[in-house]
Amino acid sequence: MRPLAKFASLSPGEKTLLIQACFALASARIGLWVMPWGRLRRRLDRRVESGSARPDGSHSPERIVWAVRIASNYVTPRRSCLPRAVATKYLLGRNGHDADLVIGVAHNAFGKLRAHAWVEKEGTVLIGEEERDSFTALEDSQRPGQARRS
Repeated sequence: MRPLAKFASLSPGEKTLLIQACFALASARIGLWVMPWGRLRRRLDRRVESGSARPDGSHSPERIVWAVRIASNYVTPRRSCLPRAVATKYLLGRNGHDADLVIGVAHNAFGKLRAHAWVEKEGTVLIGEEERDSFTALEDSQRPGQARRS
């Protein structure tokens, strides 16, 4: 089925969520280009914690992850874990779901440093699970007082 036909067959709620995921991914991508990570992270946390979240959790975490994965095929020029993690964290927060955005690092076989981002909810990785076990979480990428193990 063609992308437009697939989109047309979705429910109105799914269409809205997919469009929101596209905007969240594009915003995350632009934000990562134009501002330092610490500043973007603080803005993300403020947006998620603001009164604009829907306490009824109108979209489930699974549907949000679905939308971000689909949208990332069209919005991001290459599959990048950080914009996907930022968009997922934002949409989860807007829908009343608490989650942690985690950044981890590892060395590859040649000794080069690699980084990976993922989103966890209650210890379960929602997005970014690929190769996640080979990364060690950075301390400031988690909520204060929570320990991370890899």
